[in-house]
This record gives sequence, structure tokens and C-alpha cells, in this order.
Amino acid sequence: MTHLVNHHLQTRVPIVSTAITVEAVRRMISTAKESWDSINYIYVLDAGKKLIGVVSIKELFRAKASDRIDALMRQNPVSVHEHVHQERVAAVAITHSLKAVPVVDHAGQFLGVVSSDAILRILHKSHVEGALRHAGFIRPRVHFLDVMKA
Repeated sequence: MTHLVNHHLQTRVPIVSTAITVEAVRRMISTAKESWDSINYIYVLDAGKKLIGVVSIKELFRAKASDRIDALMRQNPVSVHEHVHQERVAAVAITHSLKAVPVVDHAGQFLGVVSSDAILRILHKSHVEGALRHAGFIRPRVHFLDVMKA
């Protein structure tokens, strides 16, 4: 079983360019034909699909409809590389108080996010593994679910 963050990647998230208005983003969110995997943040990408900013959904609905998203976005958002360990992404989320953590490739291109639900699953699994290991029930390289099933 993989322990990399790309195992938890969700790709159906709101993505916009810098020139769009708040009103247009609100309309896009409300008229989406498919449901979003995560909608805590709006991710702002440049023409090369690189992550350049993020706007929380709360900030989006507090802003004036005529504002441009590039004036509202937080630049240089915290992100993780696609090949980091899943526990690292949980630590980043906690350290930076994020509800979802964006994931980028080696060139900085946006791949998706790890949502709060996935982060909680990662933390729970890590906690259970640690407790079982501390109690002496798990040998290294034995998956904790195998112990629980036994």
C-alpha cells in the first residue's frame, strides 16, 4: 500500500484564472454540472496551469461581485509535491490551518488537493498504527488493518 499523497488526490475542485471576477466565480460554482470533491478554496492557476493563488470560499462570498479574483487571492499558497509522504501533508495542513492542501508536480503545475476528509483519515490511521506499535501488536512492515482483522 502506498503512503504517498497522490493516493489521496482529488481533482474536481474549483479552478480559475486571474482575470475572472468574483461574480463569475460565484456563478461557476453554483452552476457546476458535476459535484466538487472539495470546495473550501478556489485555486487560481496561470496559463501554464501553475498554482499562483488561492481564495477561500468565505473570502469569495465576502468580496464585492465586481472585484477581480487576482486582487482577492493569497499569492504563493502553501502546497506539497505529489511524491511527499501522506503524513507530511497532514502536518502541513495542521501547521498552516488549511482545510485542503494543494498538490503540485515538480514543475509547479496544479494536480489537485488533499481534502480535510482525507487528512483526517491519514491522521487517524497514523494514530492507530502508533498506538498498536506502542502496545507491541505490530511488527515493522505489517499493515495495521491486517492486525485489526486478525
